[in-house]
Amino acid sequence: MLPVLRLFPFERLFSTPSRTLGRRLRKSSPEIAAIETLEDRLLLTVVMSEYEQLLLELVNRTRQDPQAEAARQGVSVPETGYRAPLAPHQLLINAAGAYSQRMLDQDFFSHTDPDGNGPFVRVSRTGYPAFIVSENIAWQGTTGSFDPTDYTFQLHHNLFLSDGHRAGMLDTRTREIGVGIRGGQFIDPRNGQAYNALMATELFASRSSSNFITGVAFTDHIVDDAFFTVGEQLGNVVVTARNQSTGATFSTTTGPSGGYSLEVPNGVYTVTFSGGGLSSPSAQPNISVNGANQKVDFDQSNQRAATLPRNFIVVGADAGGGPHVRVLDAQTGFEWLSIFPYSSAFTGGVRVATGDVNGDGVLDIITSPGRGGGPHIKVFDGRSGGEIANFMAYDPRFTGGAFVAAADVNG
Repeated sequence: MLPVLRLFPFERLFSTPSRTLGRRLRKSSPEIAAIETLEDRLLLTVVMSEYEQLLLELVNRTRQDPQAEAARQGVSVPETGYRAPLAPHQLLINAAGAYSQRMLDQDFFSHTDPDGNGPFVRVSRTGYPAFIVSENIAWQGTTGSFDPTDYTFQLHHNLFLSDGHRAGMLDTRTREIGVGIRGGQFIDPRNGQAYNALMATELFASRSSSNFITGVAFTDHIVDDAFFTVGEQLGNVVVTARNQSTGATFSTTTGPSGGYSLEVPNGVYTVTFSGGGLSSPSAQPNISVNGANQKVDFDQSNQRAATLPRNFIVVGADAGGGPHVRVLDAQTGFEWLSIFPYSSAFTGGVRVATGDVNGDGVLDIITSPGRGGGPHIKVFDGRSGGEIANFMAYDPRFTGGAFVAAADVNG
């Protein structure tokens, strides 16, 4: 069987004319094929194949530490230092996948499509309001069969070895990414030879100065290496980022590949993973977002239940303060939860109690507004901090506030 690999010069484009960086053609060895084309779906949940997720993880691993990645790839590179991770965006994923498929279908390999359009135009036509776009494309093929996982690693390896393509991966001006991998027959336009091929497109872009919390949920049960492996993905996991100062929450669910992306303002967050077949919620507190993306993965093999410590203190601000509830570790003073149950504009204070409301063996947080507020009772889960109950104890027109307590009445 005859293996072949081809990379195309990396291209970076702005709304002004484009320029092309780096050129390196590399041939290497082979491997199995057949990636199912995903249907375009614009959802809050990010939809990618597991192979696309793998390529994304490899890109973000490279950005985290280029020197460590170079050691893995057996080469030396000049780039050093951390780059913030890239967050997947569905419009970019769709555009990248469609372009990989078109190159297979029409047997061409170029940053410019047969209609004369480059990456910036193709991305803009999806509705993504880009001010910078860059693109890597690569394919690898064989006259025999290949393994798509092995080929995904091989494509990343060869893109990383190319100075221009590596520059695209490491560009600090880009915040989002779309990865599109498709498999099928490809006729090499250079020699007319037909190959069973894997085609990859990486689109790097920015549309604003927004920040993202992004990552992947996985089991780590196939290869125990604290890194995503095809087959380890955990889909339909609820991911909630709660601002520890304001109580604002941002939620999504992981896609079929385990990946997710949450756009958030600057702040310090507790990120909780729940549902999706998890035995219990798991939280990672003190995720600081300040002008750059943050990566928060959920590795089920290292799951830490987001449960309150054995000895804790719950405090609520009195009248004159905002409705700020804090849950503190009694030994260390560490803030385990920070909740604003009611509008931050309300200054009547907040009253608190604890009790196991949902019967899971963990004390939950019960709140009520102070004087000036309605009799609005809320209950927050002691594991995740998520709201689990919400009701009016008396006539909603009553504004004298309410006191709360909890006890096991019937044993």
